[in-house]
Amino acid sequence: MECPVCACLSATFPCPSCRKVLEGYAFSSLWRERCPVCGCPTLSLAYPCRFCETHYQAYGPLQGLLRELMVRYKVGGQRDLSRLFASLLIPLLPPGAGTCLVPVPASGEGLRRRGFDQGLLLARNMHMPVARLLTRTSRGVQKQQDRRGRAQVAFQVEDRNLPSLRRLVVVDDVITTGSTMRAAIASLEQHYAVPVTGLAVCLA
Repeated sequence: MECPVCACLSATFPCPSCRKVLEGYAFSSLWRERCPVCGCPTLSLAYPCRFCETHYQAYGPLQGLLRELMVRYKVGGQRDLSRLFASLLIPLLPPGAGTCLVPVPASGEGLRRRGFDQGLLLARNMHMPVARLLTRTSRGVQKQQDRRGRAQVAFQVEDRNLPSLRRLVVVDDVITTGSTMRAAIASLEQHYAVPVTGLAVCLA
């Protein structure tokens, strides 16, 4: 098969050399300290743990090769990279049964531009149950802003019977300010009496 990163022929996806480079971008490699509460990698124990504060985490920073691949995925339409990104996120999923993935829906503009929903495609390649529970409202897509001038995102949540549900994990490609992920987590927490966390490929 062809490596989605360097296009060389390889028996693995991606090839071993590209996999090694990508592993070097992981926060688990970049941040040596581990939170004593949740075990997630943290830059320093002198600062609050990001996951404990926000309930979301990312594989690595939006830099270098990760940034290049994300541009190829979202702008260049290289859809097979969703399989690669999914393979990076699967080890970060909480252990045990009963986890359901909830993709952050693409905006209408983004969907028209790319021709596919990048979050949904990513979640479907993670080999876990997926439920499309979130819908962006007009308030989230358009004009309301927070005090820093950034567009606020709001979601409508679908009430659905999910047997054996123990936790929900919101899946997105990139976390920029965190406002979208926080809004998604908060919306789901109001409708489902289970823990809700977030997971993304890159943190800007």
